[in-house]
Amino acid sequence: MPVSTTCSIQNQQFTLPSTTLFTLKSGDYSDTRFSIPLSCSGSIDSKATKTFNLRAYSNDIVDSANYIVRNASSTSSGIGFQLFNTLSDPLKFTTGYDSASTSLAAMTKGKDLVSSLTAIDIGARYKIFDAANASPGTVVGTIIIYMEYE
Repeated sequence: MPVSTTCSIQNQQFTLPSTTLFTLKSGDYSDTRFSIPLSCSGSIDSKATKTFNLRAYSNDIVDSANYIVRNASSTSSGIGFQLFNTLSDPLKFTTGYDSASTSLAAMTKGKDLVSSLTAIDIGARYKIFDAANASPGTVVGTIIIYMEYE
C-alpha cells in the first residue's frame, strides 16, 4: 500500500473573553488567538505524498457575508463569532466542502516537509450580525476543519 500523507486534529474548544454588549456595539471585537495542534504523518523522505489544503466549513453560519457562526445552544441573540487569520482577516467558509474557503494550511506533493506542519494559528472574535435584536448571553457554534486533496 502506498504511503499517503494525512493530518489529524483533535477536537478543540476555545473561549472568548467576557465582554459587554456596549463594548461590542462600540466596535471592540473582544477577540482571542489560539493554536490548533496538528499531527501530520505519511511521507516519503519527509516530503508530502499529496498536495492538500486544510479548509473549514460550518452548519452554524448565521451571516454568510461575514462568516459569522452561532447555533441554537447560544443564549445571546444577534451575536455570533468570526474566525480570523494571523493578519486579522476573516476566514472565508461556507456550509459545506468548498475550495473557495480560506486555506488554513497547505502542503505541496514532493516539496513540503510533513513534519513542518504542526499547528494552525487562528483567532476568534465576537461579531454582531443583528444589532436591532442584540442581547447578552453565550455564543456557541461549531466549525469543521477538513483536508482537501488535489
